[in-house]
Amino acid sequence: MADVKPINDSTENSDEETPLIASQPKWRQPRTIVVEPLLCIVAMCWKGRIPLIQYYLTERFTSQNPVLSNESYAPLTNGNDTCSSNRSDPWYIATQHVQEKTSQWILYQNMVMFTLALLSVPFYGAFSDYAGRRIVLLIPCVGFALHMLVNTLVIFLNLEPWIMLIGAAIDGISGSPRALSMAAWAYIADTNVKEARARRFVLLEACYGFASGAAQIALGYWIKATSILPPSIFLTGCLLFCFIYIMFFVPEPRVLRRERLGVCDYLSGMVQVYTKKDPDGQRHRGQLLILLLALFLYVTPGTNKASLLTLFTTDPPLCWGAVLVSYSYGAIYTSENLGGLVGVLVFKRLGLTEAGIGVVSLLSALPCYVMIAFSWKTWMVFVASVFVLFGNLIYPMIVTLISNACEANVQGSAMSGVIWIDTLCSLFGGVLLNEIYQETLFFMNGFVFLVCGGMVGLSLLVFICATFVIKQPQHVPK
Repeated sequence: MADVKPINDSTENSDEETPLIASQPKWRQPRTIVVEPLLCIVAMCWKGRIPLIQYYLTERFTSQNPVLSNESYAPLTNGNDTCSSNRSDPWYIATQHVQEKTSQWILYQNMVMFTLALLSVPFYGAFSDYAGRRIVLLIPCVGFALHMLVNTLVIFLNLEPWIMLIGAAIDGISGSPRALSMAAWAYIADTNVKEARARRFVLLEACYGFASGAAQIALGYWIKATSILPPSIFLTGCLLFCFIYIMFFVPEPRVLRRERLGVCDYLSGMVQVYTKKDPDGQRHRGQLLILLLALFLYVTPGTNKASLLTLFTTDPPLCWGAVLVSYSYGAIYTSENLGGLVGVLVFKRLGLTEAGIGVVSLLSALPCYVMIAFSWKTWMVFVASVFVLFGNLIYPMIVTLISNACEANVQGSAMSGVIWIDTLCSLFGGVLLNEIYQETLFFMNGFVFLVCGGMVGLSLLVFICATFVIKQPQHVPK
């Protein structure tokens, strides 16, 4: 594939002293806040689907179990008192079997969806650089809505669980909400100057985090109060609203090109962004791969922190129930995202660069994992959530550094690299870390969090190295 040229040479702002959107007619220029509300709703549906699937599969497998079908069994509502349970009791064994079967089917869905997303996200990134951001916001939204519709039909008609895999496959082919996040990052890059991107990226990440945490907690209470079906219908309706919102309230920020590339050219676009020469021809932008490595080392424990925390806190010596687990989620989500919003304003006021803020963020995340690893009382886990106050800033800072190092006409391809790493961590990171947890229980049940802390420490070292070698493109005035 030839080097991607600006979409419109007459209007492309190569030095980006003003955002790309400023060259568009005023009726096409978006408001200050456009994609943030969209990502909030999608994040709510994305995280809200998890308790829905868990509750449905648990209830289904419980009703099919001869031991549990005659018991007053309320999955995930009365707590998981595994510490006081008799592990040789048939009821306990049957309960564990149901939980394992539920986790297995959830794993199947994630593997189908994320495997296909690994193939589709690079395509949609380069495609958005040519066909525009709106179309790549719409496609994942439609795919996710069809996924939720399939799940709703399975719940309503009590169909076989394997049918959910069809919805997961549709979602993966359409890029899943990860592709929508990629398009939202690129949209922010299109509509903001470099100096403003860091704050907007942090705001976007905070919106995603707050919506995710609120959805997981609220959906659990809603399911307890009613049943599984009403929340499932509600989330499907929310995605329909997202489709309407994109169609009528999200203007296209780019001037579209009529020419199109082949599928293979689109797929290779992401690789070329991270390996081709800089415009001045002096160095290769493969240095950006170092930033992706730092992101990989941070995101792998970060995306699986909730599931690991559930395993850790429901086992001895803590023996938490579902309510305390939910509270811990809320504390961590609130600390990370509220701290990120406040932190980026304070650190920018103090004159810190994106690289400096990233170092502070990783230094904040590291003691959180170490504290949890050695926690044997409830208060210690909640104190750990204070340490992670600025821990989530590293993600938007890396996104900012990559975005600022790339030309305006390849922002979609650049963001697809970030989301591709995120998807890879979600696909394989959970399996790896859960296996480490199971294998190290016999000598230290918190050892996996030390592994996570070690990965964050490595991420810090790699990120510091990246800040020394990363080079912003030098544009030669015409």
